[in-house]
Amino acid sequence: MFARPFVVLFLAWLGGWATAGMGAQRSTSEILEELRQKADAADMALFEVLGKRADREAFEAMKEGLALLYETTNLYKGYRSLRHFRGTEPELERRVITYLDQGLRSSEQPAAMLPRARALAAFGSVARKESERHIDKHPDALVRSILLGGILEELVEEGGLRNLERVLDWFRLSFTGNEQALTEALRSLYEPKHQRRTLRKLTDKRRTVAERLPLLRGFAPIPGGAVDELVVALVEAADEPEMRSAAIEVLGDRGGEDQVSMLKTMAKKGKPEVRASALEALLRLPNEAAEAEKKVRRLAKSRKAKERRIAAQALDRGGVGPVDVLGFLLEDPDAEVRQAAFASALERREKVVVAVLIERLAHEQEPLLSEVHRVLRLLTGEDFGNRPHGWRSFWKKKGATFQLPTAGKARSQYRERESELGRRERDSLYGLKIEGDRIAFLLDASDSMKGFSETRRDGKRLQMVSRLDILREQFAGALRGLPDGKWINLYFFGSTVESFRPELVELDEDSRAEALRFASRVTTLGATALYDALEQVFDDRKIETIYLVSDGRPEGGKIDDPDRLLAAVRKWNRRREVRIHCVCLYVISFPFLEELASSTGGQYKHIPPARSR
Repeated sequence: MFARPFVVLFLAWLGGWATAGMGAQRSTSEILEELRQKADAADMALFEVLGKRADREAFEAMKEGLALLYETTNLYKGYRSLRHFRGTEPELERRVITYLDQGLRSSEQPAAMLPRARALAAFGSVARKESERHIDKHPDALVRSILLGGILEELVEEGGLRNLERVLDWFRLSFTGNEQALTEALRSLYEPKHQRRTLRKLTDKRRTVAERLPLLRGFAPIPGGAVDELVVALVEAADEPEMRSAAIEVLGDRGGEDQVSMLKTMAKKGKPEVRASALEALLRLPNEAAEAEKKVRRLAKSRKAKERRIAAQALDRGGVGPVDVLGFLLEDPDAEVRQAAFASALERREKVVVAVLIERLAHEQEPLLSEVHRVLRLLTGEDFGNRPHGWRSFWKKKGATFQLPTAGKARSQYRERESELGRRERDSLYGLKIEGDRIAFLLDASDSMKGFSETRRDGKRLQMVSRLDILREQFAGALRGLPDGKWINLYFFGSTVESFRPELVELDEDSRAEALRFASRVTTLGATALYDALEQVFDDRKIETIYLVSDGRPEGGKIDDPDRLLAAVRKWNRRREVRIHCVCLYVISFPFLEELASSTGGQYKHIPPARSR
């Protein structure tokens, strides 16, 4: 019998809230009049009152009231109340389903798209035809994921490759169901003949690694050689380190004799990342750990830097493996070995490596100096700069009794400090508060951004800081301040446009770190082709908010004339309602950017050149 854990998601969502006492005594017309007058300022419990009446008059009033709402939280509350119409007389129930179906087809009121999807999913099998159509065709991936959860049980019972592909394409944890629901769906739907198609889905880079990893891990509890073959094939086929490593981890978690034999083979030969991940998996298996540790020690003493890097990478999870070897590798003569060891030190969170890391501050050059500093901050929750003196003093006084904070607490302290540095505010970009759930950062990387904006004093030395460096700092502060669960993308533009991802990606610890690394690597890109950049951003129809930062006029793009560019944006935005917030850097305030912001309902800020400090 197919388990039904995914219904928990919808039961939680279907839970009501306290109804406004007075609202229950008022007529439908009186409630509608209040919604007309107050819109988002009205008590959202009034929608619950109307929903519980579950008659035609109440439904018509709810439709009118919902069309007046703008705030996302209110839209969720209002649309959630439509659940009361499930199981009412068939004609009315069908009318509500048709209303939600048409809303999902419309480009109006884009903030209501996910609340509508939640509401339609609550009708389950009654709305299967409509849900399936949107699962297969809707342009918003999250709408597809939500609606998949509403009919998942039926699709799994029906079986077939098409339904397996729907799960592989659109199942997202928390939107569709939980881990157990995913595993049960894969257990029922996957067959050996589906291996090639499944591999294609697991290696499809149009979806982020963070989106695909849960699918891979969903196979881990499923017994049988067919899944082993799938996972081994993924190790061979994947060209992304995260997917290869996760596939090997799944083999280790399965833990049978066949899987251990496969891991041993992988640890002996093949790509360095595969060997390291296989060793790491063996170190976590009680019956294999001793032999795997001997292998790590041999690799750490190798004359070949490649072999020593494998040892460093194998020591980066869960406190397994010899920590004394890690301490040795932190001082390796090869920079890439040390870099791998720094990453492992952060993952393992062993107190004994702190002293070694402190001494590395006296020897490392950029960019590894910044990496050691970051690791120390994230291990200890403290910050004494990137020079060893302050850290030595701290460790001398408190090292003997100091307890490392949890990773979460240290990360929180790290972010709090980052948000206080410089002139940036938490959740802000040059003082503009970051708002919205689906955000694109569009940042100028034209040659003019190489210009020095200010000088900063570093001890007795004056350091010149470029406009692009400060922009990176501002973006990093804004991104670190945003909570997980937001959807973001990052675009740098000059003569060309470089994007972090092809489309929006959900923000979590991994995607945040990847975005920051991407930003740190971007160099200046020539002219200021703003039209081309905006065109590419608007191609992602899920984006609701754009933060644009530039220091110059449009130049070198398909269209540079400000009036024509504004006209193009108005055309793209006619049915989108995308807000564009603009920051004008270090020049006389630029009317074009101000008008671009004003015409889309965004904010505008002018940043004059900073003084030396």
